[in-house]
Amino acid sequence: SFKAKTIDVTIDGYAKVSNATFRAKKTPVLWVPYALWPVQDDRTSGFLMPKPGYSSRRGASLGLAYFWALGRSYDTTINVDLYTGANLEDPLGTGQYFGAGNEFRYRPTEGTEGRFEGYAIRDPEEDDVRWRLVYDHASRDLPWGLRGIVHVEDVSDFDYFLDFERRGDRNSRRQLYSTGYLTGNWGPHSAILNFDQRETFFDSSDTIVTLSQLPELEYQLRPTQLGSTPLYLKMLGSAHLLDMDRSALLDNSYGRFDLFPQMTLPLRTVPWLSLSLTAGGRMTWSGDSLLTAEEKAEDPTRESDFRGESLTRVSPTAEAEIIGPSFSR
Repeated sequence: SFKAKTIDVTIDGYAKVSNATFRAKKTPVLWVPYALWPVQDDRTSGFLMPKPGYSSRRGASLGLAYFWALGRSYDTTINVDLYTGANLEDPLGTGQYFGAGNEFRYRPTEGTEGRFEGYAIRDPEEDDVRWRLVYDHASRDLPWGLRGIVHVEDVSDFDYFLDFERRGDRNSRRQLYSTGYLTGNWGPHSAILNFDQRETFFDSSDTIVTLSQLPELEYQLRPTQLGSTPLYLKMLGSAHLLDMDRSALLDNSYGRFDLFPQMTLPLRTVPWLSLSLTAGGRMTWSGDSLLTAEEKAEDPTRESDFRGESLTRVSPTAEAEIIGPSFSR
């Protein structure tokens, strides 16, 4: 609950609050000498609560933010962080940090929304501007029942999280993941087109491993009866263009194709027992393959651990499933 000494409210205007406390049960948790709060039907632009702080590296700080309502479907928040610097003899000199950022949000339709967040800070120790970008977008009302999602994030360097993020779950991050996909469902059929990239930083070796799918196309057919026959067909297929950058020896791009059809015959011997027989096969083709340990030992001067030859694997599958006995009342 809130409790204040005086509150002056103007309808369709602002509430002026003085000497206010926020309480959990009867215990005061936060005291505010003065606050100005909008009392309006629409969102209101204005300055947000200042954020004071202190860091042993960047000195005293003050964060200022302005929320700008651009309409019912758009808004943006502009924020500025001022740091005095940890050098007390020269608090506003070359050791001063200065950061600025922006968050832009939009939702023009019920099924479409997005958010862009960017932040940059001048680092006098590195004599450089370090930054981080995040973009999220979702469209759930595309034509033909399609749905699209985009998530992109990038950073100037992985040490940015440790140096400038305040939240504990962020300042230890060692991975960036960006993805975008388009998916749709039509009866028993579904398909997804996906792009993604994962970057992982290993501090001990100062190495960045990058794994990408550019793109992946996946198709799925749920169990479907073949005409008037008692047979049911289900299928899972995918095609990938993979890119790997693990090291100088593991740096390559190659294609991959996978197809897994299955045919099922259900048998109903008695009402309380179900039996089904399934047979199929899986075929996987890779545009390249890795050398074995013996092959690498024979030629240690090779510039790549990839063989440069495609690889095909075919394996048949069969299964039987019994469900029961089943009783109902």
